[in-house]
Amino acid sequence: MRQFYIVIASIILFEEVKNVNWKDTSLIFLVTSASLLAMPTVNLAAATTDPVEYWALIVAGRYADVDPQLSANAAYMYHVLHEHYSFNAIWYLSNMPPPNPGVNGSATKQNMRLAINTSLYERSDSNDLIFIFFSGHGGGYNTKEGELDGGRIESPSDEGNEHYIENQWKGVDECLVFNQNASCPDYYWDDEIASDLNYLASGQKYGKLIFVCFSCFSGGMVDDLSAINRIIMTPANETCTAKRINPDGDWFSEWAECFIAALHGEKANWSIQEHTVVHYSPPVYVDADWSNDGNVSMWEAWDYAWKNDYYRQNGNETPWIDDNGNKKPNYVNEAEQLDSYDGLLSMETYFGSQNLKTADINDDAIVNIKDQAIVSKAYGSKPGDPNWNPLADLNNDNKVDVIDHVHVSQQFGKWYPTSSGSSAAQTNADGFESTTSLSLNPNELRAHKGETLSVNVNIADAKDLYAYEFKLYYDKTILTCTDITLPNGHFLEPVNNPEAIYIAKKEFDNDYNATHGQIWIAITLVGNEHDKNGSGTLATITFTAKTKGKTNLTLQDIILVQTTLITPITQP
Repeated sequence: MRQFYIVIASIILFEEVKNVNWKDTSLIFLVTSASLLAMPTVNLAAATTDPVEYWALIVAGRYADVDPQLSANAAYMYHVLHEHYSFNAIWYLSNMPPPNPGVNGSATKQNMRLAINTSLYERSDSNDLIFIFFSGHGGGYNTKEGELDGGRIESPSDEGNEHYIENQWKGVDECLVFNQNASCPDYYWDDEIASDLNYLASGQKYGKLIFVCFSCFSGGMVDDLSAINRIIMTPANETCTAKRINPDGDWFSEWAECFIAALHGEKANWSIQEHTVVHYSPPVYVDADWSNDGNVSMWEAWDYAWKNDYYRQNGNETPWIDDNGNKKPNYVNEAEQLDSYDGLLSMETYFGSQNLKTADINDDAIVNIKDQAIVSKAYGSKPGDPNWNPLADLNNDNKVDVIDHVHVSQQFGKWYPTSSGSSAAQTNADGFESTTSLSLNPNELRAHKGETLSVNVNIADAKDLYAYEFKLYYDKTILTCTDITLPNGHFLEPVNNPEAIYIAKKEFDNDYNATHGQIWIAITLVGNEHDKNGSGTLATITFTAKTKGKTNLTLQDIILVQTTLITPITQP
């Protein structure tokens, strides 16, 4: 059983303690389920008595006193957390000159490390969520200028061959930059940050940790900081600067403002004279809650910032996120090449008390057609209905509808690191009937350039089939996929209601990797639509030959879901 808790990170005080609110919080939600190839029996577990606590550490780094955007970012983040969310404590470090409401101490490397290694370590526990927000200068290697810009040649050697420097490939360490004197900067190196966060993890001092770093070259820290149950967000990749200037002229940095405004629910301005956040009148609202669950998750705030960052839209900034511990950001190789596995943990992480339930409903550490089928079987239900399943009501609105369907399909393929998933021990059935099989007709294509070819994906000896998923790979040097269709009379065609079918995936990628293209199909029946028995065609795929040649087609990652293995949930 995996337990999800929502907490917020903290800030430490080194001078007089001010504006630190302590309150009991018990924000808990649990998800239990079964896995394998069957749709599981799911029973709600009793809530734990250990309350979740929220801690935050906000830091305005180097030059925040003379670079208004950097101090304004941190002040805006403090305002939103302090005024609009419930935190057990917020520690706020800044060198901003007075007035500085909420600031507990000066922003130095020593104080930030003390905040992590002492205050957070002493007060947080394994249920808690720690939120760390840094706004300041960063160092790394500036590819555009072709020179080290605050970074250093790696020490120790752990970065790999990232940059071509002095006629050879070298790794570069990135850093956060602090100082009280511009001529004497103090560098907080990526390896030091990783060591401090790992110290928290080694003591089981958080359930989730969010590190949002607004600094130049900050994307280069992803491979150092990435770990299980951590969400790392940066406005820039490892080779470029973050853009401090906001085209709107409101004194916040562009990406930071978008991210914070998404959590705030409206836009704001900054008074450089009075050092305070100023709300627009009338309000300029921001709606980042596309799941319509009444709260903005970390992924929704990230997604809003991604879509609305002016500099990203113009190719001058590449924000990154990593939340599955694989050390690969959402966009790799300095370009918009999607690591589609990121996003699941962020979607389930909130600064609020009502939270979107996990799209990994069956608790097997990945979102796929098994989870989609669980929502499908409960589709249209409400509490008290025979097919009601509260875990399928992902946005907690007491009904299972298209919003829940869309949420699962948008998280398709995302996964938790194996060690953070449950053992999925609760199950009421074995896998699908072993006699059922999928095949291709034909499974080998002989093509002439320009020729159009069709392939059927067939199923044989199915029993009570309710949903399926598969991937098909082909040689992209010979073939280009042009269409995927569900032909009339296809095997999963609904009988009672033509609309009672949900297509979670029906897509092709002709440039999946260097050698192959990929086709990905995932489809489920909906509600009480009858399951299927026997044999037939699932889908027809059309190719155009790019050149003359012969190639094999390969089916992989086949998942078949039987409705007879579904047991309706029993309400307590």
